[in-house]
Amino acid sequence: MENRFNYSTKFWVRGAFVAALYAVLAMAFPMFSYGFVQFRLSEALVLLPLFFTEAIPGLALGCFIANLGSPFGVIDVVLGTLCTLVAAFLTHKWRDRPILAALAPILINGFGVSAYVAYFSQELYWLTALSITFSETVVVAAVAAPLTYMLVQKASFFTRS
Repeated sequence: MENRFNYSTKFWVRGAFVAALYAVLAMAFPMFSYGFVQFRLSEALVLLPLFFTEAIPGLALGCFIANLGSPFGVIDVVLGTLCTLVAAFLTHKWRDRPILAALAPILINGFGVSAYVAYFSQELYWLTALSITFSETVVVAAVAAPLTYMLVQKASFFTRS
């Protein structure tokens, strides 16, 4: 019984840590986190669901908190969080295919978030989708992938003991 509680506590603490880190990284750099071009440093965490399930609710909660400060208002809070939740779930589901898993946040944010950003920014959808997909790809390839590689090298980060 105590072992189960221990796992549960670690699950929620690690998920809360991911949420807090995501929110802080997004809100610390608002000029890069919201708008037509989004180089969200917090998106460096999107590959964490490859390794542990608690990153899924952690990323969604972090996105929810970060989007409370979005200039797009409640629509970004709801739809942005939903896009992040779906992307995190698919990243975890496709963890045995890392390239496909990494494409989930790139494509879902690139095409999903772009729908309302284009509308509220009064920009062309495809131009917005290209911009957000490009910026998400850069963050995932240049920051998330190397960060994930370094975390894999430190295997104790992923142990549940």
